[in-house]
This record gives sequence, C-alpha cells and structure tokens, in this order.
Amino acid sequence: MSAPTPSSTFLPIIPYSSSEPYTGHPTAGPDPYFPAAIVEIQNAPLDPPILVFDTNLFLLSAIAFFTLCKLPRLIARLRTPSEWLNGNLMFSVNPKSSKTRVVRMQSHRSTKSKGGASSHGHHRQQSHRQQGTDDSHTLVAHGQFPVQRLNENNRPVVPHYPPHIPAWPRIFRFSQKWLTMRLDPGLSVGQIIVMIAWFCVLLYPSFFQSSPFTDPVRTGWVAISQFPFVFAFSAKNGILGLALGCGYEKLNAMHRYVGRVVVVATNIHAIGYFYKWSLQGIFMRMLARKITTWGLIGLLFLDLLFLFSLPWWRNRAYNVFLTTHILSFVLVLPAVYIHMPRTLPYVLTCAGICGIDYVCRFLKTRIQVARIRALPDLAATRIEIRGLNSGWRAGQHVRIRVLSTEVTGKFGWLEVHPFTIASVGNGSHEGMVLICKKTGTWTKGLYNYASGKNANGTAPPPSHRLEQGRKHGLERKVKVMIEGPYGGPGHTIFSSFSAAVFVCGGSGITFALGVIQDLVQKDRDAKSRIKCLELIWVLPDPSAITSVIPSLLALIEESAFTPFNVSIYYTRAIPHASFSSRTQPATQQQHIKGPSLTTPIPSPSHSPLTPTTTPAAPPFNPLTFHPHPQLSLQPGRPNLLESFNNLISKTVRYDAEKGDKDKQEEPNMGVVVGVCGPGELGDEVVRVVGELDRERVGRVGGVEVVEE
Repeated sequence: MSAPTPSSTFLPIIPYSSSEPYTGHPTAGPDPYFPAAIVEIQNAPLDPPILVFDTNLFLLSAIAFFTLCKLPRLIARLRTPSEWLNGNLMFSVNPKSSKTRVVRMQSHRSTKSKGGASSHGHHRQQSHRQQGTDDSHTLVAHGQFPVQRLNENNRPVVPHYPPHIPAWPRIFRFSQKWLTMRLDPGLSVGQIIVMIAWFCVLLYPSFFQSSPFTDPVRTGWVAISQFPFVFAFSAKNGILGLALGCGYEKLNAMHRYVGRVVVVATNIHAIGYFYKWSLQGIFMRMLARKITTWGLIGLLFLDLLFLFSLPWWRNRAYNVFLTTHILSFVLVLPAVYIHMPRTLPYVLTCAGICGIDYVCRFLKTRIQVARIRALPDLAATRIEIRGLNSGWRAGQHVRIRVLSTEVTGKFGWLEVHPFTIASVGNGSHEGMVLICKKTGTWTKGLYNYASGKNANGTAPPPSHRLEQGRKHGLERKVKVMIEGPYGGPGHTIFSSFSAAVFVCGGSGITFALGVIQDLVQKDRDAKSRIKCLELIWVLPDPSAITSVIPSLLALIEESAFTPFNVSIYYTRAIPHASFSSRTQPATQQQHIKGPSLTTPIPSPSHSPLTPTTTPAAPPFNPLTFHPHPQLSLQPGRPNLLESFNNLISKTVRYDAEKGDKDKQEEPNMGVVVGVCGPGELGDEVVRVVGELDRERVGRVGGVEVVEE
C-alpha cells in the first residue's frame, strides 16, 4: 500500500524512499518526508533581491502609516475650493476687488453718554454709523468704534471659517516637547528617531544569516534598494511631499541620511569582495571583468558625490556641489545596471521618479519680464513680476534664474536661487514680488544692476536715463525664468488657528508679510478665525525698516477685526549723532508725534517692501520712533517666552468689543508660530515653545510651529 501524498501547496513533493513503512501520523515513528522538506527549506539560501524587496515594502508601509496620520489635515485643506488651485501652478488672472465692505458702526456704549449727547455729537456718531466703503484700504482704529462686514446686498457677511485639524492631538501633546527638541541645528529628536529606526530596519537584510565578508552581495542589494528612496526624498515634485504635507526642503534631511547609508553599504559591498578575492588569490583576475569595472565606476562616482555633498562644499562652492551631484547620478545608474542587470527595476524606478520630477518642473516654469529695483536700506533687490499674480499659497517660494549675462555675469544664467514670495496670490496688479538679499556673488550682481551699475559693480558709461533713474528710483527690466511654487506651510492652514505670531530674522520678513497680508484679507471676508496677530522682527540695523514701515502701518490699520501688533528689535548699536531730524520724511515726522489716520499710507494690497530711495543711514531716532501704538521699535533681543505667554492670554481672554463678535463664540483652535530666518532662530523658537506651560497650551488649543 503506497503512502498518501501530502498537498504540494505548502511543501514541495520529495520522493519517498524510506525502508520503514509510512504511517501518516507524526507520533507513529520517524517521518522521513516532513523532516527532509523542512530541512531543505531552512537550509535554502535567502535570495537577496527578494529580501530587500520585502524590506522596502515594510518601509513603504511605515511611510503609509505617517501618511494616514496626515490624511485628515489634507482632507481639511482640500475642503477649501481655492486650495485645489493654489500652491501648484502659477498663472495670471484679472484683478478682482473684494465684494465685502467694512462699515463703521455706532458704538452702543457711546449712546449712553453722561448727561446726554449733544446734537452735534449725535450727528457725528450717525455719520460714523452710516459710513462704509467699497475700497479695500479702509483704515480702522481698534477700540475707536465697532465695525461690521457687509456684502454687496448690504447684509452682514456670514463667516466661513476653514476647518482646523491640530498637528498634535491632545493625547499626544505631552510628547511634543521631547520630539521637537533640537539636538543639532535643524535636527529634532523625532527626526533622529526616524533615522535610527530606518537604519535598524536595514540591518536585517544586511546581516540576517549573512556576513559582509563571506556574503558581500547582500550589502550591494541593500544599497541599490535604497536608490528609489534617495530620489524620492530629493524630488521637488514628489508624491512623498504631497502625502506627508511638507516641501522638498523638509525632506532633504532624509535624502542626505539615506544617501549616506547607500554610500556606506556600497563601500562595505566592495570591501567584502576585495577581501574575499584576496583570500582566494583571484583579485587581479576579478578586477579585469567587465561587471567589476562598471561596479568600480559606480563606487567611484558615489564616493565623489558624497565628498562634494559635505557642508564645506555646499556652503563654499554650491555650483561644484550641484554639478557633481547631477553628473554622478547620471553615470551611477547605468553603471549599476551594467554591473548587475537584475537591478533594472530599481534603475527604472529612479529614472521614473527623476523624469516625473523634471516634467513637473517644466510645467511649473514660466519665462517673464521682471522689473527690478534696489532697496539700499535693506541691501536687497526687489523683483516684481506682473505677469504672474496668482497660483501660490502664502509662505511658498520660487526658484529664479536671470536670463541675462550682463546682470549676473557670464555664467550667472546657469544659477538658480530660491526666494520666498513676498506678495499674496490674489490677482493684484503688482503680481509676484520677491526680495533678494545681497549676500553672494549672484545676488550682488543683481543688486548692482538694479542700482544702475554693471554686474561687477563698476559704473556704466554716462547715460542721462540712468542718472535720472538713480535720482528718482531706478527700475530696470530683465528676463527671468521662474520655477515653482514650492514649499510653504504644507497641510497647515494659518487662517484656521485662533492666533498667529511670526518670528522673523532679517530678510525673513518677506515670509511673514506675505502670510499676514493673506490673513488680513481673509479676515476681511470672514474667512479667518484669527483673534490675535503678532509680528516679531529681529534685525541688526534699524534703518532696514524704512521700506517696510508703510506696509506694516497699512496692515495694522486695515486689520479691522483682528488686533495686529508689531514688535521690531535691532541688535546693532547706533550712535545717537547719526540721527538727524532734517533727514526725516514729513510722513515719519508726523508719525513720531502720534498716529494719524488721515496720513496717506500705501495699501497692503500693494506688495510689501515698496521701493524707496531712502539712504542706508537711519532717517529717524529709534529711541523716539513711535509711528503707531501697535508698532514698537526697541534695542536688544525679544523675550519670546513672555511674548508667547502674553499672546496665549490675549487669545483666551479675547475681547469681542474690540474685535469680531463672531470669533468670540468660536472655541480656541490653537496658536501657530511661523518662523523664517537663520537656523538658530528656528531652534530657539522650538525650544521656547517646548517650555510653555502645558495647561496654558491646552486652554488655547495647542501651539504649532511652521518653519520656512
């Protein structure tokens, strides 16, 4: 009688050749069938491609988990129709005026004056009550008289606040301090935990039942399996940034980390084979093989890529870093394929990610004529592109390339530089506005050209037009290539919070002014639940505020429903003798005496940092400069902890008599802290937020930090 044959679904069929009868029961005696199959499976060598593929699936599952955690915020953001278009492609639309009118109403408290009001006073109050305007530049003093929003049918505007999803749910808020703590500039504990976990996962396919000296092929497969992640983390138009709600610059830390893991694994792979061949005495013979030659070529360019990616090269010779980066990857991918043809799926995946990224870059690129003008007090260049006035979110940036050799030098057109957009994409006449700080060779050449000089700073031949331009504020035209928009707040909706404070350093003010403009305009249309709005600006020289003051004052006055306070700190001592009242413009002399609502102020619908011919020396005394009760200028550095605590207190005790009564009925949805400036400033803000009292943070609905 023949033995029954088990199903081949679970175990392979092995010929049965035992002299003892097969009973079919595991306890009836030795079973020669099952032990042989199990031993064969256990002793079978692991296939490295399958092992690293399974590891990648696990890493993708982890990324999917984080994506699911971010999904509610993405859905909340896409519930706003404008968010479907903004933040992806730049375009131009016809300017549209707001249909909302801000009407100054009669205060109920003023009708109950002691002893009755005079007929003249009553008439003045009635005129205030009936006063309204369709102009978007309405000037309103907080606390002077109530205001109301009216639509085109003279009916109160119904608020439509955006949905709010906190980044840190209440049950996880206790871990925010520790996970956001900075152990290195720009590197938090949470990021380090993710990197360590990533490394530990890769240890499994590298060393499970293997040794890099006896089985060096394992680390080679680990290296090539990480190539798609390196490309995905670096893509400016990748699916990871959209899924995780962050720009490519936020994922750059993981790009550098995984790239270094690839370099280490590749070198271990090569050293393992060198060691093995040396013991066998076939080292030179193996080096002569074609696949080995191409493997060495890939190894060489990977090591060069790592060398020129070090901070020393990136900071001192960025063009060398960028050139070697591109050339190395262009040569590494075909070298890897020739070295091991089985890596073709990974090579094609990398090529696909890179190809999609560059196609999206092409679709996001616009060639426009820009108007540039020098801002001497800021040591920066103002770039105005009127052909693009919509399509970006407040806080995003673009990459700009000047297509003119006379502006930035013979090879300056090859360089591309990122700059934060300083205007709101609402279809304004001025369009997109960028502020380029004069720091490196490229930006200095741009500034010199905007000042009426050559790119190298030398004076051009005498020209009546240039001389007149220098006197009246020279504006020159150049052709530029704009790519973007990129970055920004991700899934964060600034207008969904109950309070916002922006901490900026130097030229980082462009980020804050763009977002604040957007918040003020949304507040006018009852689309923002911001109750308190503050700006903290730290800069070395107080003279730099000259071009910004008009826009700040206009924003303060137009923010009729949300008190907007500005605190400016300067860290460089200014000799008192350098101040002269003769150099003060008439408008600034009036502001020093006190705020005046009749003084003409540029509207925030115009972009911030309006060009000016003011000299670099301060045209005012910072110690006596008080243009508005809600704007202060003082020496030293800000006490961020005290400022944040005061903002939380004002938000919790929101006074609807001086603001918006509709917002008083809204629960507190947290405070958003926007940061733009040096890396040390961002680390300091995160540290201070971590020191806030948990009970106070809970009452306001949490505190979230957004860095640009």
